[in-house]
Amino acid sequence: MLRREVPEAREILRRPGPEDLYDVINERYEKASIVLTSNRDRSEWPELFGEALLASARSTG
Repeated sequence: MLRREVPEAREILRRPGPEDLYDVINERYEKASIVLTSNRDRSEWPELFGEALLASARSTG
């Protein structure tokens, strides 16, 4: 598992968002596997992850 140091203040004071998922994926890119699962319908993903993140994922795959 990817271990992190003490969270920064900005991480404590806000809710997780799409950029957090991007940060995790970016940190692990070409270093370790990532398995994502979801109980949400694929049509809900843009609302959850943001259009920009999904567009970026589509362009690399």
